[in-house]
Amino acid sequence: MLSTILMCSFSFIFLSNMPQPTSTGQLREFTAEHEKNIVRLITSAHAALSKQPRTHAESLEATVCVSKLALLRSPNAVKFLVANISFNARETEKFVGPLPTLRTTYPCVYALGEIGPPAFPDVLRLAESDERESIHFFCALVFRRSLGREQAIAYLNCHAGSLKNSVEKKRIESVARLVREGPAYLGSEPDVRNP
Repeated sequence: MLSTILMCSFSFIFLSNMPQPTSTGQLREFTAEHEKNIVRLITSAHAALSKQPRTHAESLEATVCVSKLALLRSPNAVKFLVANISFNARETEKFVGPLPTLRTTYPCVYALGEIGPPAFPDVLRLAESDERESIHFFCALVFRRSLGREQAIAYLNCHAGSLKNSVEKKRIESVARLVREGPAYLGSEPDVRNP
């Protein structure tokens, strides 16, 4: 697993330092390599998250992979991130680390907030289909991280107004209420992502 992380890290560094493609062939090559790295990151994070009970090293591996997915802002990672939205990276922590932030505690929530609008349909479906307030809280954090407080409330209220199903409507209204009433998340990082 460590070799996968190192390989993806080196590939990520290589891709981030790679000159911009100038031809269609170079663009195809760059895109193919980029997509392979995303698949590697998702596969590695999935392997670490599927282990129960999870060790601190496995949580750390998953967190590193998800953090890289957040940097890449790939819509291809959305389904994986939504499926693991409640992953708490600090649940196995055995040492005193840096102050908790959204990125270091709930990396899938942070990554979905970084991806932004391409993640919204899947996050809305999750909120509409799940009655747990904890899931609504995670969804609220995604919208607040991506849009900011006021725009997230307006977006969610607009979406709730378009729903015919009263149960789904109440669930989206619950997410909007959590955006309105809740803090950004421990106040340790900006409320809105950097575009």
